Amino acid sequence: DSSGAGKTFTLQCVGGRLRQQGKRVIYIIPKKGHEFRPRCEQLGGLYLRMSPSSPDCPNIMAIRRKSLDTYAGLKGLASRDDSVLADKISQLIIWFALKKKDLSEEDKSRLDSSLVEVYGRYGITFDNSSIVDENGDFRTMPIISDWYDVLSQNPDTRYLSVVLSRYVTGSAAAMASRNNIDLDNKYIVLDLSGMPDDMIADGTFWATSIAYDLIMSCESDLSALLADELWSLVGATANPQAAGFVLEMVKTIRGLGGIAVTSTQGMQDLFGLDGGSYGKGILDASRIKDCFALAITTCPWPFTQLLRSMKQSPHRPLTCAGADRSMGMNDMKRDLIRIQELVGMAFSETGSLVALTDGGQMNPNKLQKTL
Repeated sequence: DSSGAGKTFTLQCVGGRLRQQGKRVIYIIPKKGHEFRPRCEQLGGLYLRMSPSSPDCPNIMAIRRKSLDTYAGLKGLASRDDSVLADKISQLIIWFALKKKDLSEEDKSRLDSSLVEVYGRYGITFDNSSIVDENGDFRTMPIISDWYDVLSQNPDTRYLSVVLSRYVTGSAAAMASRNNIDLDNKYIVLDLSGMPDDMIADGTFWATSIAYDLIMSCESDLSALLADELWSLVGATANPQAAGFVLEMVKTIRGLGGIAVTSTQGMQDLFGLDGGSYGKGILDASRIKDCFALAITTCPWPFTQLLRSMKQSPHRPLTCAGADRSMGMNDMKRDLIRIQELVGMAFSETGSLVALTDGGQMNPNKLQKTL
């Protein structure tokens, strides 16, 4: 999509409607996150501005899942006991690799060992039962400064600790401080617009990792993930490990019956890594694909790639490119405004929206009657 095509408006409409249906909604917004704040506060949601100066950043090292077998919880099956700690360590090494581009296999092995030691100091091992205390609550989790201490104390890994110093003694110390942010909310906005350019890729992965953990830790209905500009993790500026994580995340959420919505206005960036295989993989995993006001004069190659991914003929580009950016959007805005007016009238008359719902789930018949 080109700038101003209505992407932000559409994302908020989709998220608001999903929330009305009783689903949990999690946004990842790398740019202009402030535009999502009014609706978030209106719905009683949780708005977190993740930036170097903000203490609103959930701990990236915290383990938020008691099992990796989400499928078993959704289907009522016996749960497998694959190690949650091993999965968390893999995610942290991917995040570190986005900070240090030239990370070698030897470096990764040393990071792996250091993380095992860090979690071990908190009594957490590869046994999933060690993640919780005697009451079944999650143990106190390590933070980045704990990882920094382990790396800096070992002469063989001291050079790696420099990468983390920004989060311990530098300008991003607030971002990695210990906090007790309650993420038990049905509408969460992770705003990354305060991230500097050199931190946007690893910052986006930070937020994506947290969102994925929250979604996959459910025991009943999967949440909805709405992620804007994920090209930073699957495009030319990312690495294959981060891109593979995002692609697998989208496929897993969709495969389990959840909702994953991704959007971008940088089509060329989306297809910039490994010949566009990761961007194409995300499109292939998407059942519904929408294009708003595509500008193909400056970047015909990604447009052709997009059409192929959408199984459209690259010889008919004007079908999409000739569409006015306002086409369809004005009609949708009018419909949504009218729906909001009618629902608002119902709320003012009854004092609640109970008349439209059954047990917190939107009842289509009652909604239709109101409209």
